[in-house]
Amino acid sequence: MRWRDSQTACACRAEALKMVTFPAVRWAGAATAALALLQLWSAARGRARGGAGGLEQVAWSWTVPVQVGFLVTGALACAAGTTCLRTTLLVQPVRARVAGVRTGVVGLGALAAAGLLLAPVAVLLPGRGTAGATGRVLLWLVAAALIGSGAAGLLRRASTAVTGALLLVVVPQALSGYLGAAGRLLPGVAAQELLGGARGPGSRTAALLTVLAWVCVCQLAGAWRTIRSDA
Repeated sequence: MRWRDSQTACACRAEALKMVTFPAVRWAGAATAALALLQLWSAARGRARGGAGGLEQVAWSWTVPVQVGFLVTGALACAAGTTCLRTTLLVQPVRARVAGVRTGVVGLGALAAAGLLLAPVAVLLPGRGTAGATGRVLLWLVAAALIGSGAAGLLRRASTAVTGALLLVVVPQALSGYLGAAGRLLPGVAAQELLGGARGPGSRTAALLTVLAWVCVCQLAGAWRTIRSDA
């Protein structure tokens, strides 16, 4: 039997179709794209006026609003799919595999979307360190979507998942000046250091590991809830 006819392939198609056909996901994606273009226009104007140069200098300011879109879209995609989880289970009854498929679909979708949004930014804002900055921003946007989807898998309600993801990521970023060293253990503050505030290679590496650890925790929590749930 060919892979495209297997249960896993059918589950991948089911999850992908569900995520791209939900109206809330489409609206969130459109809003994220609009925010990214607005940030690019603002950065290009600043560069024309002699402000900050390449993406390395504006990586964090460009990412701040865009990351919210990826968090929300990831949470909505997974939470909305929870309502029709039985559909996927009909073609792939192994819940652990369904959780893995969902993670893969969200991750690949976020990777494609982030790549499309970052391509014009890297072209219009060239400079020293642009390649590295592009890679770090790409990684964080995918991580944000996976954190949002993991929260949705655990909490199973769109509003609760979005609120939880924003409280975990965005609020600590706003309060990073008051959190001290403890704030670096949170994914939002770690992303802030990864993209704009790291003082050296060591702190940037620590921030990267913190982000990846939170992605794993959120995805494992969401997978656990999917496996243990009745629906």
